[in-house]
Amino acid sequence: MPALPTADPAALISRFPGLVVRPDGFITVPAGELPTVARMVRDELAFNQLMCLSGVDQLELPGAAAAIGVRYFLASTSRRLRLTLSVEVPRDDGSVPTVSDLWPAALFHEREAYDLFGIRFTGHPDLRRLLLPADWVGHPGRRDYVYPATYNGVQHLRDGQRFVAEKKPVKPAAKPAEPVKAAASESAPPATAPKAAP
Repeated sequence: MPALPTADPAALISRFPGLVVRPDGFITVPAGELPTVARMVRDELAFNQLMCLSGVDQLELPGAAAAIGVRYFLASTSRRLRLTLSVEVPRDDGSVPTVSDLWPAALFHEREAYDLFGIRFTGHPDLRRLLLPADWVGHPGRRDYVYPATYNGVQHLRDGQRFVAEKKPVKPAAKPAEPVKAAASESAPPATAPKAAP
């Protein structure tokens, strides 16, 4: 199925002049304005489906602020259009209002973004880790994350953030055993053909 065309952002920009349309077509929204913008996008522009919500660590990305980003990939099933909103928050203690009251699919997407990137979604009814154990320290989706050497006493096979191949001694392949030949006296008598009926 071909990708849906991108919606013209003119209606949004005319209502919210502080929004910025990026060269990639994403519309940057200040975190504080997200609830109002998102409701207008859903109710007035008919973007009824949140296809995906993704956290992005923009650290070391060319031309980007060293912030944590949240991308909202939206679709209008009636207008057959797509739209992407982008919110940037500080790396330290950044928070974004939840959109789970508008698009229920965000309930799990926001938990994943919190788990991997540390983004706090204010107003989320159950913001807790989704993929990692509750006692995990840090957020491994971040570019500057350093994996712990151990977790609950279990050693990781990691060197910094990369897996280290475990070196095991290579055993030579065993030769197949020679078939054992039975002695002539122990061998079964040869099968005889059944006699024909008279």
